[in-house]
Amino acid sequence: GDEKNLQLFIAALQQKPGFEDMFIKYAFNEKPIFKKQVVHVKKEIVTLKRPDINPTTKTAPHLNAKDWNKLLEDKNVVVIDTRNDYEYKTGTFPNSINPQNKTFGEFPNFVKNNTELFKNKKIAMFCTGGIRCEKATSLMLDLGYNEVYQLDGGIWNYLDTVPKDENKWIGECFVFDDRITVDTDLDKGSFESFTHHEEFVASQNTPQKDAQ
Repeated sequence: GDEKNLQLFIAALQQKPGFEDMFIKYAFNEKPIFKKQVVHVKKEIVTLKRPDINPTTKTAPHLNAKDWNKLLEDKNVVVIDTRNDYEYKTGTFPNSINPQNKTFGEFPNFVKNNTELFKNKKIAMFCTGGIRCEKATSLMLDLGYNEVYQLDGGIWNYLDTVPKDENKWIGECFVFDDRITVDTDLDKGSFESFTHHEEFVASQNTPQKDAQ
């Protein structure tokens, strides 16, 4: 919607209990990027298939862009892209591990089957907007991994706040609207359609080397 109406909506929303300190992400575009507004009431925002995991009681510390970049330089860190495979192949951080998940619900199995990757390591996790990482880091803490961190506000907030000369993102970022991807300036990316993106992902059939 237009900025004025959205500001009114946000102001009204923040009057509701539980929404007072909600972190708002803004995206500016010349034309609407969603065809319509749809509201669904769901028990779970992103499905991890671990109903016992509760990020409201336990989740990893949030790192701003500067501290995140510093952590990426640490030789004892494992960087995990918690998004799905088709998102990873559009763009990611250097040396990040691709869990090769089709859905987020597969992530616990990835962790279970790759425990050696995380042994005695710092764990840095990121996703598009920070939602999946709240659960993914909570899972890691629940499994006994102590040094776990997440990128504050996800990729979107990183690209919105990091200075251009310090930006470590490689490629574009998949988004769930008509833009398909955004570039490092948060402008519409290079993909003309979802079909174009799907063709690109299908072409990336050479396994990428995962850093450990």
